[in-house]
Amino acid sequence: EVEVDDVPQAFSHFTHTATEGRNLVCDLQGVWNEADGFMLTDPVIHHASGKGRGGRTDRGKQGISKFFESHHCNPLCKRLGLTAPV
Repeated sequence: EVEVDDVPQAFSHFTHTATEGRNLVCDLQGVWNEADGFMLTDPVIHHASGKGRGGRTDRGKQGISKFFESHHCNPLCKRLGLTAPV
């Protein structure tokens, strides 16, 4: 069963897949409420083409790799058909 807490991690994973590995949006902060869903702020965007494109928090390929070192696909990732990058 998909839990609310699965959404930010699955969203990050989805951004990597949707951009064909070129970008990853992660480190999302925010709150959930029944009326509006998620209000997410303060994203970090890692660009595989190089560090710094997305600002000082952009760690490029290293940031993308670090995300996937700690990411464990959750039920929402699986429902969306997301798989770990090779």
